[in-house]
Amino acid sequence: MRSLSYTLISKRHNKQGFDCGVPGLNHYLAIYAGNDHQERFTKCYVAADDGDNILGFYTLSSYAVNINALAASATSELPRYPTVPTALLGRLAIDVNHQGKGLGGSLIVDAIFNTINSALGVWAINVEVKDRQAKSFYIKYGFYPFEKNEYALYLPLNDKITRNIFFLKLH
Repeated sequence: MRSLSYTLISKRHNKQGFDCGVPGLNHYLAIYAGNDHQERFTKCYVAADDGDNILGFYTLSSYAVNINALAASATSELPRYPTVPTALLGRLAIDVNHQGKGLGGSLIVDAIFNTINSALGVWAINVEVKDRQAKSFYIKYGFYPFEKNEYALYLPLNDKITRNIFFLKLH
């Protein structure tokens, strides 16, 4: 595989050649991702090769979850506010020619790194998945299911996660 860069989406990136096998995600990237990013609804990050072809992408936006939706063990030391600030990992997709090669995990690491380095206070990253296969993918990377919604998952950004992410990004 050629060298990859992980960066915010821009006009130089080739969006039209991307195909993850899910028409809705392909359409989102081709038509809406750039505008959503420009209007600050999301931040859209891409993994692109040296020819600016997008091999994968994800979106992040601010979000809040009800504290009662989380496991009591996860919130026992949190302030008792009604909601917890999170970053929503709204979309994540890999081009079909690059699926199964670790790029999805690499994008999750990049999403965690960018969330940790944002100017916002964020306790966790959360994601809503569409099926059991996607759920298994995120659980493999340490995400936990919400108490009352098995297709909503979260990853607390604790000190251990933070240290591991900075180690991975440095090496």
